[in-house]
Amino acid sequence: MNYAKVIGSALKLFPKKINVTLIDAATGNRLGKYKLLAELLPNAFNRPVTLVINNTRWRVLEAEPLLADDFLFTKKLTLRVQPSESEGVRELNFDLPSKCSEVPATGVTCLYDDFTLEVSESDWRQVELLPISQSDSIEQAVKEVENILNSQPNPLLGYEQQYIRDNALQPELTIPFDEFCTLLINPVKGNILFNNNGFVQHGFALRSDSYTYYGIIENEHIKTLCLRLFEWADDEFMRVLSTYGLCLVNWCNAVRISAEAGETPKSQYIDI
Repeated sequence: MNYAKVIGSALKLFPKKINVTLIDAATGNRLGKYKLLAELLPNAFNRPVTLVINNTRWRVLEAEPLLADDFLFTKKLTLRVQPSESEGVRELNFDLPSKCSEVPATGVTCLYDDFTLEVSESDWRQVELLPISQSDSIEQAVKEVENILNSQPNPLLGYEQQYIRDNALQPELTIPFDEFCTLLINPVKGNILFNNNGFVQHGFALRSDSYTYYGIIENEHIKTLCLRLFEWADDEFMRVLSTYGLCLVNWCNAVRISAEAGETPKSQYIDI
């Protein structure tokens, strides 16, 4: 069960506090126990995280559990930390193992305005739907990311390398936008605010009961299609994959899923 989604709406009315235990990563000593608002914590500890607790900036080196699904349910979280300004803190080269080279154009106007999806440059196209016809190129790129993940197994410590996805992996989709909307359950149309610096030109966001999609439209056809995050595969998701011959690639976890594989994987968070 995805407890984060079940509890999410309630958090807005009744802010949920999590019992957070801090452990000194160097000595193993307990530094203290604090109650933090859930909204101040990430959806997943899957990238370098710095938290301000008791007027001190702490760099998180380990987290138990890793996912908000779990600590929202138990109300308990243990973090092994060190002061972010202390000596011996390793400099971060990259906070993500992969990044898209393409940056969308932005402007002041948008196609739809029922809601706004905020996306940063580093998170642009990180959970992406691509044609199965590009399987060979996708497989080669995923292996590059896997090598980076294997060389640095703890994402909280950052990465020494970053795989930049270039124009060889352009989506090349031609999905009719109106037709795509009919596959979704209760779709709501919105826009994309990119890097807090304007709306993505020809950009769209679609929120269904299960997912938030976003991408680029040209001539009423979807050219780029992504997910805000991927948590599980349901009927809507598999219907989208099979109808348009797509596979999902979660670049920062080196995960790929297609309708042919018939997989229903665990939560795969890309926190934005």
